[in-house]
Amino acid sequence: MPTVRSDLTNKVILITGASRGIGRAVALNCAQAGAEVIISGRTIGALEELDDEISKTDGKATIVELDQTDTAAMARLAQAIATRWGRLDGFVANAGQLGQMAPMPHIDPKIFEKTIMVNLTSIWYQIAAFDTLLRASNAGRAVLVSSGAAQGARAYWGAYAVSKAGLEAMARAWAAESEKTKLRINLIDPGATRTAMRAAAYPGEDPANLPTFEELLASLPCESEARVSEEERMAEAYYNAGLDYREKLSDNEKAIETWVELIERLDSSAFHPTAHYQLFRTYLEREIEENYQNPFCDDCNSEYWADEIVRLYPGSEWARLIVDPEFLDDEEVLREAQREEYEALLRRYYTRDYQNVLLDIDEVSERDSANNFECKYQLLRAQCVSLARLQGAGLRRGKSGCSGPG
Repeated sequence: MPTVRSDLTNKVILITGASRGIGRAVALNCAQAGAEVIISGRTIGALEELDDEISKTDGKATIVELDQTDTAAMARLAQAIATRWGRLDGFVANAGQLGQMAPMPHIDPKIFEKTIMVNLTSIWYQIAAFDTLLRASNAGRAVLVSSGAAQGARAYWGAYAVSKAGLEAMARAWAAESEKTKLRINLIDPGATRTAMRAAAYPGEDPANLPTFEELLASLPCESEARVSEEERMAEAYYNAGLDYREKLSDNEKAIETWVELIERLDSSAFHPTAHYQLFRTYLEREIEENYQNPFCDDCNSEYWADEIVRLYPGSEWARLIVDPEFLDDEEVLREAQREEYEALLRRYYTRDYQNVLLDIDEVSERDSANNFECKYQLLRAQCVSLARLQGAGLRRGKSGCSGPG
């Protein structure tokens, strides 16, 4: 039984292909977390067994017998969900089939068509049927299960690989169309997992050497604190990468692309408003330099990002900077003072006043160990020590463990 670590109370979540494997594990996990799950599949007996297991933990489940090739059934299911709940909070498109493992020219045409139908076309019908319901949720989420076969080239995986590559392209298009809404679309590649499909693809493989999907779920950082911490690390990496592209590589296009991706993927991060501001600055600097503003793109200009900052973060330091470019908050004032102090020492370093610079670095480190320029100070200290030794300046061990003047 998977360990539940997320609160999904009162959420309505549809999981296709829920009768076994990954879909079954996801349904159990969601139900244990408080969601009311709609479990669909072709094998009604397996769904009933799953329903019994969910009931034992006081969970709620609704069984739907669904064949992925029955496209009309998708619309009927959407209507039933709309009538009963009026929304869909989550949709996990897990149902799929392996198809035929064979060279491309030798795949049975009927099997090829069915593989594309089950793994790709049917999910388009589901997107068309459930999109409105997902947008009716205050935080709709769709998860489409893909595979590593979609990437690169695997001999004999043709039909399956084609269907999953198409699925990924479709998911990205849907995500791009939904970026200005509360709906978020995600792709997941579970990797090598102990399922019947994996066993069919690798008949000689010992399944005991593979993790179950329950074990994969248990390894995810799903505790709220762990998840937030992981997301913040990711957001910081995105943000810093954008700065590197702009400041170090002079690649504004990659910087913009990176910050936009941060905003789209990590919308609750503390770096979200900062990324908005960097996009505003980057476009503004380009417009000033080129004396041109793109009239053919709604969000390719500084005015758009300025409006977004004021709309999303009214009263914030970023909004105040839009209104008053000279505004500095307390932290910025402190950082500016620290920068000026460091640069003054740096100028003295260039005059070869190494002994006094070393004394002042020790004084700054002792006075303010959390100084924003501490790393720069220590690098400067190391350079002073090295150069002073070369000059035969007569050094002794200082407080921070480096040599200081005698």
